[in-house]
Amino acid sequence: EKIKMKVKIDEDRCIGCQTCTLICPDCFEMEGNVAKVKDNCNGEKCDPKEAANSCPVGAINVEVEEK
Repeated sequence: EKIKMKVKIDEDRCIGCQTCTLICPDCFEMEGNVAKVKDNCNGEKCDPKEAANSCPVGAINVEVEEK
């Protein structure tokens, strides 16, 4: 069963360090100098929460939707 996640990036806080894209390339990509969340991010191959915890400016918010 898939976990539903809402992953959001606060683009005003993002500094474009690319940490999230290195930790979880399935969920994050760079668009110019700001990270974006990919549409097909489901946390199957990598953990967006780990990327959120590693973000130096706290720009990533991950909410897990309970069934």
